[in-house]
Amino acid sequence: MGLPILLILFATSAAAVVAYGVHPDLAQYSSGLMTIMIARRLMWPLISVSLILCIALIGLVITGKRRAWWLIGLAPVLALFVHRFQTDRVQSFAVIDNPSFADAADATFIADSDWVVGLTVGDTSFAYPYAALFRSPVVFQSEHERRIVLIWSPYANRVLA
Repeated sequence: MGLPILLILFATSAAAVVAYGVHPDLAQYSSGLMTIMIARRLMWPLISVSLILCIALIGLVITGKRRAWWLIGLAPVLALFVHRFQTDRVQSFAVIDNPSFADAADATFIADSDWVVGLTVGDTSFAYPYAALFRSPVVFQSEHERRIVLIWSPYANRVLA
């Protein structure tokens, strides 16, 4: 009875480090950045360990040494992997490279009451609508020899260019 519990415990622990160890919110703590870096380095070895332990438990069930009810213990491992690789909003942000611009008179897709982030570089002014920046908060733009990187945080309402 102890072996399946240990297999499930270690597989779930490895999957939990994979799921939550690289989350950006950890960076606010004193050793958070180091935790993220270590978890990032160990991600694929931990995935391998977790999968090997899950396969070992499946092997115990197939050989008849344990009942099939032990397979329910693999559900948290599956849920943690799905959480890490499918539902992470941080990974869903996109980067726009050299967006196309329209003149202010031709911009019918934006209303006068819509908020924009304004940026002036040299003689040229740019306006980035909040709605577009919310979908892709990082914008790379190059105009001749000048390069611009605009990073916007929708939750802090801060921009860095």
